[in-house]
Amino acid sequence: MATLTLNGSAATLTSALKLATLKRVAKLRPEALVVRNDKDQEIFKIEVAKNGSQSKYGVSFDKKDRNGYAIVTTMSDKNFEEMSPEEAAEMFMEILIPLTKLETEIATVVIPGLSADVAAVADAIHFVTEVEAETEAE
Repeated sequence: MATLTLNGSAATLTSALKLATLKRVAKLRPEALVVRNDKDQEIFKIEVAKNGSQSKYGVSFDKKDRNGYAIVTTMSDKNFEEMSPEEAAEMFMEILIPLTKLETEIATVVIPGLSADVAAVADAIHFVTEVEAETEAE
């Protein structure tokens, strides 16, 4: 599960996934980074972007921590030190609940399936070496 660190007016969200993993999924399975409603409308999305942000509509991770996990820090006009844990939970649950849902699905379903697909395609690829090319030419 993603974690949230509140310090003064700064909110740092740390993903349960590494930034490299999110980039790979964005490239090969971008639909896995989106939550849709029953009308197929996008209601929440994870992105990797140059400018990070977090809202009830999604999270744009822009950095990684020292262990490679995706992070984003945003500033608020609120001082989080003045909030109770319940107030903070209510404020950020619209972000953390769908983010956790997507991260869990990516870790348990998308990555294993993606790895299997890449392995299957890799097995179907044959690289011709210089020696083989010369042998075939004779």
